[in-house]
Order: sequence, then C-alpha cells, then structure tokens
Amino acid sequence: EILSSDENSYVLENLDPDTDYFVTVTAIYPDESESEDLMGTQRTLRPEPPRNLRVFNATISTLTVKWDAAPGPVKNYKITYKPIAGGEPLSVSVSSVLLGLEGSLLVAEGRY
Repeated sequence: EILSSDENSYVLENLDPDTDYFVTVTAIYPDESESEDLMGTQRTLRPEPPRNLRVFNATISTLTVKWDAAPGPVKNYKITYKPIAGGEPLSVSVSSVLLGLEGSLLVAEGRY
C-alpha cells in the first residue's frame, strides 16, 4: 500500500496469529526514485485463552464446567478431563454458538 507523505503509521490487518512477519518501508520521492528499505520483523500475538475456569455442581456422575469466553471469534472449545488418580484423558469439543457467551458445559461421562 502506498501512503501519503504526511502519514508515518499504518495498521496491517487480517494477519495470522502467532506468526513472524517481515516488514519494509520505502520512501518514494516526487521523481519516483526510492530510498533504501527500512526493515523490521515482528511476531503477532497468540490467541488469548478462556479465563476463570470454575468446576462445580458435582453429582455422583457429573460436573459442571464454566469459564469466561476467550476474546474474539471462537469456533469451538475443547474440554479435556481425566481422574486425578490416573487414567486416559477424555475430550469433548463444544461449539461456542451452543454455549453462548458465558461458556457453561455439563460434563457427564461414565465411570472411570
């Protein structure tokens, strides 16, 4: 993108998260000659996780899991759980659309 001469910042949008980018800035003069490139690198941030996990309402075979939603558009949440005493972890994928904004899920699995 070519900016006017009075602009000295620009927001690059729609970049991939957790990705290194190489950026160059070049001055273009009235006679169309160009300066040497000013070069830099920067990594975009990783997506932020959901926060404030709560596990409550225990019954003999269920737990309710609740969390604060991760910022930005989220397609699904993966909930992984296993007995503390050992065993294989189990996972369930839940659509963020089904959960709504508060992120609550009843985990009901059989015996371990």
